[in-house]
Amino acid sequence: MSRSSKFLTAVLVGAISAVGTPSAVEADPIARKSATGTVAVPDSPAAAEFRKGIQQLANGQLAQAETSFIAASNLDPKMPGPLLGLADIALKQGARPVAENWLRKASAAAPKSPETQLGWGRFYVAVGDAAKAEKAFRSAIDLNPKAAPAYLELGQLYIVRREYDPAVVQFRKAAELRPDDASAWHGLGVALAAGGKTSEAVTPLAEAARLAPKDAVALRALARLHAEGRQYDKSLAAIDQAILRAPEAIALRLDRADIIYAKGDMQVAQAEYRDLVQRDPKLAPAHFRLGEIQVRAGDLPGAEAAFADTVKHNPEHVFALNNLAWIAAERKANLDQALEWARRAAELSPNAPQIRDTLGWVYRARGDLDNARTELERAAAASQDSGEPAYHLGVVLEEQGKRADAAAAFARALKQPLGRDSAADAKKRLQALSTQR
Repeated sequence: MSRSSKFLTAVLVGAISAVGTPSAVEADPIARKSATGTVAVPDSPAAAEFRKGIQQLANGQLAQAETSFIAASNLDPKMPGPLLGLADIALKQGARPVAENWLRKASAAAPKSPETQLGWGRFYVAVGDAAKAEKAFRSAIDLNPKAAPAYLELGQLYIVRREYDPAVVQFRKAAELRPDDASAWHGLGVALAAGGKTSEAVTPLAEAARLAPKDAVALRALARLHAEGRQYDKSLAAIDQAILRAPEAIALRLDRADIIYAKGDMQVAQAEYRDLVQRDPKLAPAHFRLGEIQVRAGDLPGAEAAFADTVKHNPEHVFALNNLAWIAAERKANLDQALEWARRAAELSPNAPQIRDTLGWVYRARGDLDNARTELERAAAASQDSGEPAYHLGVVLEEQGKRADAAAAFARALKQPLGRDSAADAKKRLQALSTQR
């Protein structure tokens, strides 16, 4: 049997939709620049206190920000911004009823204020009520159709809900209103890419990177996008630029190593991953990749050690647990631990046929053919893109003396994608079973 085909592999470079949200949308959830762009007379004492509070909030100085917002509200009770700032602080402190109370006061002070509706939308996002958040953001837009932040927020909400076409519409409008806003272009690129329009996503992501010359996020998204399109040289160029902007970011260096791995340059990738685990010994993804490289090289003891390091630093790494269990089953050694690994992987990913396949194979290594058959039947029934579970089921059925069932399992396995060695063995076994009839 071909060993390398049995191991589960992690996604090379994460989905573009997981790259990150537009930087403006990642800011404080309620108190931000207003939808209208004017929160009070620019030189008023209330506005000065409000601006001071916003800066303190951005710096994490909640107590000082609270004092400034209260002072601003006392100076101008009809100004919603300070009340939104107080709601933001309450939300950061986990006091949702208090935050809601401040928002109600903001609504009473300025019932026609688009920024208040924006604040409500951000509040509902924070508490997980997407329907009310959408309604509030749309109210902000109705009150002020040029409210770019509301389009940004609505676009991000749609991305979270995986409604990518509506997200594209919102980010395009935000970019139209604020063509120099990197977050609008970034959001547009992410929405396009997540919706499968990868070629269209390149330009807005590049524009986002240009408009935010100190921000590595858009370049990281661009690098991942190129990697998914197997344009590895372009991907490396983008990630290298991102690293120049954020040289201490381990995540960017991990992306770089993943791109090299995807490109197929295993020696360079191995050196990159080893450098990463020296920088951060707890970096589970790098340990896992080192294990995969060892599998490719046929070094199962080395792979086992790397997968063990992966699980040490991330006990819920499903692929590493699976691979450790498979190695142990193949060796017929450390089978008690193998069963624990395989069961844990199945608990974490109960519907994955390859995980069930490994659990069944571990039972078989332990001599428990009944449980092996149960798990392998479940895996084979669910597997659509691999014949390995059906092949393993055939082996177990044959060992149980159920020749007709074994022959049917081998025949089924050969109709699905199957590793070269597994396919050769399945054909050999099927022919022998047919001869014995």
